Amino acid sequence: MSDVRHSKQIDLGTDYDLYDELYTEDEPEMVKVMLMKNLTVNLTGNFTGNLYVFNGGGSVVDVDVRDLDRMLSKMSGACDGCSSTGRTHYFSLVEA
Repeated sequence: MSDVRHSKQIDLGTDYDLYDELYTEDEPEMVKVMLMKNLTVNLTGNFTGNLYVFNGGGSVVDVDVRDLDRMLSKMSGACDGCSSTGRTHYFSLVEA
């Protein structure tokens, strides 16, 4: 016995956009984040996997909000068991 697969062509007309029907996700919400240290930082978003490149202190990059919480929690001098005294944040949210 042969395995026969049938296909059928469907006329969707000119007013139907198949791409819009299949991909109805909203655009991700982006916010501006500033690097507070005089460094070059390449950071991969832990949720989206997006690569964010900050080129020195004061540089501003658009960041997907799904990656924001962990990014804003990054602090200099962070280590297990360290007190928070003297530690500063690497990133700051830029107010609109």
